[in-house]
Amino acid sequence: RKDVPTNRLIVSQGDDDALYSSSLVATEFNWIPTKPSQEEFDCLAKFRYRQPDQKVKVKITGEKVLITLNKRDHFSSFKNEELRTYSVFMKAIEDFRQYYGLMQFDIKQIDQYLWQLGKWYFNQYGLSYKYYNREDENPYPSNDIRNRFWDGEMMFVKNIVARNKEGEWKLKGKEILKNASDQTKLFASKFTPEQYGMILYMNELYARHIPFDDFSWTEKY
Repeated sequence: RKDVPTNRLIVSQGDDDALYSSSLVATEFNWIPTKPSQEEFDCLAKFRYRQPDQKVKVKITGEKVLITLNKRDHFSSFKNEELRTYSVFMKAIEDFRQYYGLMQFDIKQIDQYLWQLGKWYFNQYGLSYKYYNREDENPYPSNDIRNRFWDGEMMFVKNIVARNKEGEWKLKGKEILKNASDQTKLFASKFTPEQYGMILYMNELYARHIPFDDFSWTEKY
């Protein structure tokens, strides 16, 4: 990434916050079918293959186009504490449905979707996923170790998190560590108890399907 004010070129390997940006300037644009009549407007954009569409703000200045991520949509007006009031909550759901053009879904379906999304981002165990990001297909090549970790995290989310059984694997990890080797305890110390439970699940998952595999690869998580 170019840091023009300081005249620096930032490079890194793997994921690094320093490489991310919330905007870009594009040139030599191809407008289909014709150039928009407005110089500023909101729309959806995709920055890389397979990425879900993102809401962005577009500003046309001469031959350049500034595209900025629209990080927050103001689909309704309410304060967090007001959502405890049923009428305010239902109005917010209805505003959400209309704002995003989701009229084919009823209020109950929207509520269930938001509940599941909330569990993903604000789950009670503070779980985070390094590889699985709710994609429909595994984005990593079959010979890439990240392919296995993506599968493991995906299966954990669908089979364990969906049934609120994260706590069981957390307790299982604690029981195993009571009599574990120093090397295993050192490895587990790199993670939260919840994350270590998820790694144990991956190990057991692959042990059932590939019983003769060498599971030392899980230590690279």
